Amino acid sequence: MLIALGSLSPDVTVTFLNGWRATHMRPKPALVLSTDGTGTGTPSPKGFALNTALTIAYVADNRTAANGGGIQRFNWNGSVWAYAYTLGYTSSSSQQVWDITVDFSGPSPIIYAVTEESTGNHLVSVTDTGSGSGYTIIETAPSGTPFRDVAFAPQ
Repeated sequence: MLIALGSLSPDVTVTFLNGWRATHMRPKPALVLSTDGTGTGTPSPKGFALNTALTIAYVADNRTAANGGGIQRFNWNGSVWAYAYTLGYTSSSSQQVWDITVDFSGPSPIIYAVTEESTGNHLVSVTDTGSGSGYTIIETAPSGTPFRDVAFAPQ
C-alpha cells in the first residue's frame, strides 16, 4: 500500500490502491509519502507512480513550479520515503503538472505528464537524469479539448 498525502494529521482520509477508503486512521509511516516541506503553499498531490522494486516514487504535485510543484521524486532509504528533488515544469512558473505515468524500463525513468494551462494544455515527457532534467512537449491539446490524464495501454 502506498498513500500520497499532503500532510499527516490525527484524523486523515487515506485512499488505498484498490480504491477502498478508510477514515480516522493512522497509516504506518514507512508506507507514506508526505509532500509537506517540498515548497510553499498547500501541497496538492494529484497522481503517483512507483517502480516495481518499490525504491523510487514520483508524485505529481499541481502547485505551480514557483511554489514547489511539479513532479517530485522520492527514494526509499530502507526506513522512510525521502524527498530527493522536484522536476518543475518551468515553461512558465504559473503552469502546473497533473497526472503522470512512468516508464521504468531503462536506466533513467521517463515520466509522461499532463499539464494544466487555461487553453491548449500539453502532454509532456521528462527523462529523469537528475534535478535539472528538462521537459519535452509531445503534443498540445486542440482548442476546447484538453488532455485530462495519461496512462500506458496494454499491448
